Amino acid sequence: MMIDGIEVTALNAPQDRLLDRFFQPVMVLKEQIKVIALEEGEVRYLEKLINSGGNTERIESWKNGSFKPEDALRVAQIQGMAKRMIGMVRSVSKLPAYRRFRHVVKALSAYSIENNGPIRTGSVRSVNSI
Repeated sequence: MMIDGIEVTALNAPQDRLLDRFFQPVMVLKEQIKVIALEEGEVRYLEKLINSGGNTERIESWKNGSFKPEDALRVAQIQGMAKRMIGMVRSVSKLPAYRRFRHVVKALSAYSIENNGPIRTGSVRSVNSI
Protein backbone atom coordinates (compact mmCIF):
# COMPACT_ATOMS: atom_id res chain seq x y z
CA MET A 1 0.00 0.00 0.00
CA MET A 2 1.40 3.34 -0.93
CA ILE A 3 0.26 6.63 0.55
CA ASP A 4 2.11 9.69 -0.71
CA GLY A 5 5.11 7.52 -1.54
CA ILE A 6 5.20 5.89 1.91
CA GLU A 7 4.72 2.17 2.20
CA VAL A 8 2.46 1.17 5.08
CA THR A 9 3.98 -1.65 7.12
CA ALA A 10 3.32 -3.23 10.51
CA LEU A 11 5.84 -0.78 12.02
CA ASN A 12 4.14 2.43 10.87
CA ALA A 13 0.52 1.24 10.82
CA PRO A 14 -2.11 2.89 13.02
CA GLN A 15 -2.33 1.17 16.41
CA ASP A 16 -5.98 0.36 16.95
CA ARG A 17 -7.67 -2.94 17.81
CA LEU A 18 -10.41 -2.51 15.22
CA LEU A 19 -7.95 -1.56 12.49
CA ASP A 20 -5.73 -4.53 13.38
CA ARG A 21 -8.59 -6.87 12.62
CA PHE A 22 -8.66 -5.64 9.02
CA PHE A 23 -5.08 -4.48 8.60
CA GLN A 24 -3.34 -7.77 9.35
CA PRO A 25 -5.08 -9.79 6.60
CA VAL A 26 -4.32 -7.02 4.10
CA MET A 27 -0.65 -7.08 5.08
CA VAL A 28 -0.51 -10.86 4.65
CA LEU A 29 -2.15 -10.57 1.24
CA LYS A 30 0.27 -7.80 0.25
CA GLU A 31 3.22 -10.02 1.07
CA GLN A 32 1.72 -12.95 -0.86
CA ILE A 33 1.26 -10.77 -3.93
CA LYS A 34 4.86 -9.58 -3.61
CA VAL A 35 6.17 -13.16 -3.36
CA ILE A 36 4.39 -14.53 -6.43
CA ALA A 37 5.31 -11.45 -8.52
CA LEU A 38 2.22 -11.05 -10.68
CA GLU A 39 2.69 -9.98 -14.29
CA GLU A 40 0.56 -7.16 -15.74
CA GLY A 41 -1.94 -9.55 -17.39
CA GLU A 42 -2.24 -11.55 -14.17
CA VAL A 43 -2.92 -8.37 -12.18
CA ARG A 44 -5.70 -7.55 -14.64
CA TYR A 45 -7.04 -11.10 -14.23
CA LEU A 46 -7.09 -10.57 -10.44
CA GLU A 47 -8.94 -7.27 -10.95
CA LYS A 48 -11.44 -9.02 -13.19
CA LEU A 49 -12.07 -11.75 -10.61
CA ILE A 50 -12.54 -9.23 -7.80
CA ASN A 51 -14.79 -6.86 -9.73
CA SER A 52 -16.96 -9.66 -11.10
CA GLY A 53 -17.55 -11.12 -7.65
CA GLY A 54 -17.25 -14.66 -9.00
CA ASN A 55 -19.95 -14.21 -11.65
CA THR A 56 -18.64 -16.27 -14.60
CA GLU A 57 -20.74 -14.38 -17.17
CA ARG A 58 -19.20 -11.07 -16.10
CA ILE A 59 -15.70 -12.58 -16.08
CA GLU A 60 -16.10 -13.79 -19.68
CA SER A 61 -17.75 -10.60 -20.98
CA TRP A 62 -15.27 -8.09 -19.54
CA LYS A 63 -12.27 -7.62 -21.82
CA ASN A 64 -9.61 -5.77 -19.83
CA GLY A 65 -6.45 -7.20 -21.40
CA SER A 66 -6.09 -9.91 -18.81
CA PHE A 67 -5.08 -13.49 -19.39
CA LYS A 68 -5.68 -16.61 -17.38
CA PRO A 69 -2.29 -18.15 -16.58
CA GLU A 70 -1.51 -21.56 -18.05
CA ASP A 71 -0.20 -22.92 -14.75
CA ALA A 72 -3.08 -24.33 -12.66
CA LEU A 73 -1.24 -23.52 -9.41
CA ARG A 74 -0.88 -19.88 -10.43
CA VAL A 75 -4.58 -19.69 -11.33
CA ALA A 76 -5.50 -21.18 -7.94
CA GLN A 77 -3.26 -18.67 -6.14
CA ILE A 78 -4.84 -15.73 -7.96
CA GLN A 79 -8.37 -17.05 -7.39
CA GLY A 80 -7.60 -17.56 -3.69
CA MET A 81 -6.37 -13.98 -3.36
CA ALA A 82 -9.47 -12.71 -5.13
CA LYS A 83 -11.74 -14.67 -2.78
CA ARG A 84 -9.93 -13.31 0.27
CA MET A 85 -10.19 -9.74 -1.02
CA ILE A 86 -13.90 -10.16 -1.73
CA GLY A 87 -14.34 -11.58 1.78
CA MET A 88 -12.52 -8.59 3.30
CA VAL A 89 -14.76 -6.16 1.44
CA ARG A 90 -17.87 -8.03 2.57
CA SER A 91 -16.76 -7.99 6.21
CA VAL A 92 -16.02 -4.25 6.09
CA SER A 93 -19.38 -3.56 4.45
CA LYS A 94 -21.12 -5.14 7.46
CA LEU A 95 -19.82 -2.39 9.74
CA PRO A 96 -22.43 0.24 10.52
CA ALA A 97 -22.31 3.55 8.72
CA TYR A 98 -21.33 6.59 10.76
CA ARG A 99 -24.94 7.75 11.29
CA ARG A 100 -26.01 4.32 12.41
CA PHE A 101 -23.00 4.12 14.74
CA ARG A 102 -23.95 7.48 16.31
CA HIS A 103 -27.51 6.25 16.78
CA VAL A 104 -26.30 3.08 18.51
CA VAL A 105 -23.96 5.06 20.81
CA LYS A 106 -26.79 7.42 21.75
CA ALA A 107 -29.12 4.51 22.50
CA LEU A 108 -26.51 2.73 24.62
CA SER A 109 -25.67 5.93 26.50
CA ALA A 110 -29.34 6.65 27.19
CA TYR A 111 -29.87 3.07 28.36
CA SER A 112 -26.85 3.27 30.65
CA ILE A 113 -27.96 6.58 32.20
CA GLU A 114 -31.48 5.22 32.62
CA ASN A 115 -30.30 2.12 34.49
CA ASN A 116 -27.18 3.35 36.29
CA GLY A 117 -27.65 7.07 36.58
CA PRO A 118 -25.31 9.67 35.12
CA ILE A 119 -21.61 8.87 35.24
CA ARG A 120 -19.17 11.74 35.78
CA THR A 121 -16.09 11.34 33.62
CA GLY A 122 -14.86 14.90 33.48
CA SER A 123 -15.97 15.23 29.87
CA VAL A 124 -17.95 18.31 28.89
CA ARG A 125 -19.68 16.62 25.96
CA SER A 126 -23.19 15.43 26.56
CA VAL A 127 -24.99 12.49 25.04
CA ASN A 128 -26.99 14.87 22.87
CA SER A 129 -23.84 16.21 21.24
CA ILE A 130 -22.82 12.77 19.91
